[in-house]
Amino acid sequence: MYKKEEIEKFIENLDIVQVIGEYVTLKKAGANYKGFSPFKEERTPSFTVSPTKNIFKDFSSGIGGNVISFYMRINNITFYEAVEELSVKYNVPIRKLNISKKSSFQNEKYYEIMREAQEIFSKNILKSEQALKYMENRGFSLEEIKKYGIGFSFDTWDNLLNALKEKGYSEEDMLELGLIRKNDKGNIFDYFRNRIMFPIYNEAMKPVGFGGRIIISNDNSPKYLNSPDSKIFKKGNELFGLYNRGENIKKKGLAILMEGYLDVLSAHKNNFPNAVASLGTSFTEGQAKLLKKYTNNIIIAYDNDSAGREAVLKAANILKKDDFNIRCLSIEGEVKDPDEYLRKYGRKNFLEILKTSKGIFDYLFDGFSKNLNLNEITGKRKMIEKFRSFFANVTNNTEKNLYISKLSVELGIDKEVLLGEFGNFSTVQKKYRKNFVKEEKVFLFKRRFELFCNSLKSLTEARERDFSDSFVISGTGARFSITFDLAWKVMKDILIQHYAIIGFVTGSPRDVLREAFKANLIGDDDWMEMLKVRNELIHDYDGAVVKTHCEMIVGKYIDLFYEFEKIVKELAL
Repeated sequence: MYKKEEIEKFIENLDIVQVIGEYVTLKKAGANYKGFSPFKEERTPSFTVSPTKNIFKDFSSGIGGNVISFYMRINNITFYEAVEELSVKYNVPIRKLNISKKSSFQNEKYYEIMREAQEIFSKNILKSEQALKYMENRGFSLEEIKKYGIGFSFDTWDNLLNALKEKGYSEEDMLELGLIRKNDKGNIFDYFRNRIMFPIYNEAMKPVGFGGRIIISNDNSPKYLNSPDSKIFKKGNELFGLYNRGENIKKKGLAILMEGYLDVLSAHKNNFPNAVASLGTSFTEGQAKLLKKYTNNIIIAYDNDSAGREAVLKAANILKKDDFNIRCLSIEGEVKDPDEYLRKYGRKNFLEILKTSKGIFDYLFDGFSKNLNLNEITGKRKMIEKFRSFFANVTNNTEKNLYISKLSVELGIDKEVLLGEFGNFSTVQKKYRKNFVKEEKVFLFKRRFELFCNSLKSLTEARERDFSDSFVISGTGARFSITFDLAWKVMKDILIQHYAIIGFVTGSPRDVLREAFKANLIGDDDWMEMLKVRNELIHDYDGAVVKTHCEMIVGKYIDLFYEFEKIVKELAL
């Protein structure tokens, strides 16, 4: 921790123009400096730096602050990380408060315990023929086992507990770190038993947890077991294989995201040190932000099974929120994961399939299109639904537009229709409110709406007629049917051409009415009642049906037609 006065002095001693100038091209503008926003796309520069006030302001996004807050945001790091890095990078010293020593000491004690635990596990594996044989079968030599700190937990209840107690460590600290557990009866026992142990390091290379892989199948035990969250370990914020502040990832310019411990270690020993994996859980937003510090480029190399392919979409949705460039590795054949592929085909072939990895859109399209007939409307609709979550998370508008253009070509659906499905509805609505796509469509719509208005005017005359006259009754029924048919066809025109909605498949009156209700073109379910009446009138050969509905037509349905007419006119089409 730092004193407020020290932070203020630190900010004064930093050159805000120099720091921000490494990320933003700044030009002098009077007493200030201006440039394009690093946080949001813009055509006119609105990002301003004031060296006299030692602040910045991004007017396009509303983000502002001092040099530390800028450095934090641009690098996705904490306040204390930002201060430490700025201090070293620009040689600006800052004094820490002594009160942080207690917390720091406690954490260092936890790291020490984890190092001791790792050492115990590392000695154990040398004593277990079974564990060594297992790792040998997975392609790891004794030297590699030692290099990566791989260990083994004996199939006993208290091996680690007793070993750490002999070294003077308390049960309380071991419980906090998740190395031991206590049951309801108060009995204490080792958390990991009969498992290959993979040490988990934070980005500063400090041990924070373990992943344990069982070597004997047991229906009652999970295949993998991870350390629970502790004061030094949060699963959702760490990545297996990310060492030394992502130095290997920065050198390679990309990260290879895998699923398992052995996938990552096999990749590392084959000279792919930029491979990382989430820790036995689904990829998280915290892990995405961790990777964002070191690269914008990701190759997802998940397992070759249905679960792996589903996990790709989930990870992609998270990564796209942070605007990552994503490619996906397709492992073909019977090989189930990167570990098996590397053991079977070697580094050279793995490098080749990395080079041929597909862009995320193409990968998802290929996967989604399996077992779908894209020549049929149903197949097209299912494809749109499968892509919906992905497009909802694409934050880069240019990229989203390009993806939608490709999907438009593949499905044979107008791009503007897909924009209505995946884009901002209100934006699409405003865009097409005053102009239709083609002049002939405008003409047809206006002509149809004109016919509707004229038909409604004629129907309204029934209110002045004598309903004891059978000709008046039959004429009212016929005019109502015509007016209703024109009304729902006008709705269909508006939904397709104006709102770019394709939620109805057949374009039947019922489907159109449902979508019109969603679009607020009609106000209630009375239109479904009107549809029922219209269908009954089709088979009214003796005039018996129309007699029962004349009162509703004149007293209610005509008013509903006028309400719809008013809404259409207000749209100013």
